[in-house]
Amino acid sequence: MELYLRSRRRRGELLIDAPKNPGGQAEHESYQLQNEASRPKTLKELGLTTVDATKDYKLLEIPDEQWEGVSPQVQGIRLR
Repeated sequence: MELYLRSRRRRGELLIDAPKNPGGQAEHESYQLQNEASRPKTLKELGLTTVDATKDYKLLEIPDEQWEGVSPQVQGIRLR
């Protein structure tokens, strides 16, 4: 369980630092002008839901000093 929690916390760190997809609709010209390769991926394209990402961000709210030895309950955050 500890490895699982650490990996979720790390994923949250990576998501925060990652460039954000500006969104938009495919039929709009401004969206079509974006190069597919240079456009940041959406959470869905990464295989994540917004619920998953939110829970990963919640793990980042736990200060580093308190993170070591954190219990599997993680202060009431339900991860599954």
